[in-house]
Amino acid sequence: MSILASGPSSVMSPDSEEPLSSSTLFVKTMSLYAVAIGLICIALAVSMSGGGTPAKAFASTIVEEPVAPSVLGVEATSVVALGEPLSAARRLGAVVASAPVETRTTLLIPAKKRAVVKKVAPRRRDRTEKPWAGPWRRATVSWYGPGFYGRHTANGTTLTRSSVNVAHKTLPFGTRVQFKYRNRLVIAVVNDRGPFVRGREFDLGPGTARALGFDGVDTVSYRIINRR
Repeated sequence: MSILASGPSSVMSPDSEEPLSSSTLFVKTMSLYAVAIGLICIALAVSMSGGGTPAKAFASTIVEEPVAPSVLGVEATSVVALGEPLSAARRLGAVVASAPVETRTTLLIPAKKRAVVKKVAPRRRDRTEKPWAGPWRRATVSWYGPGFYGRHTANGTTLTRSSVNVAHKTLPFGTRVQFKYRNRLVIAVVNDRGPFVRGREFDLGPGTARALGFDGVDTVSYRIINRR
């Protein structure tokens, strides 16, 4: 490289021993400046266009790369240098900026199990009465039927020739009474009132008298089976 003189004196050229004039030396110096400026401009143009060294590319261009979401559904985005893997960028500290993270938390509440309610049918009252029988007693009884067929008894039942019923002055309707007469047994239901003759306890219906083979007025054995 030529050496620029500080005064008007001549300078020796390295290629020849002849001295250089001031004008020639000035021209060569300006040429060198022009070349240096051109190189600088080319370097700047390459840097702005995206080329050049990797360090300039990383410094000039950035790109967003999504980060894997976390367990609770939080999404995050980090800005890293172009061309550099995310893990390597983190190791080298190349993360330029971080976008604001929007945290969205989903609270998972286990669904409550619906209680299965089994419909239970209401318990029916057992109206079946336990068998019960009173002691045997003796009583004078009569029977009735002719002239009353087709009429209603005291509880509203129609009297027929086959009605196995019995009339009593105080026993509740529906009471079952068992009669025994000459080794015959029959159970009759109280559904009428009577007899209204002194000394008589029951008035047998037509079907009851026929089952016992009873006729007229006589003494029979009886017992109360149950009372409703």
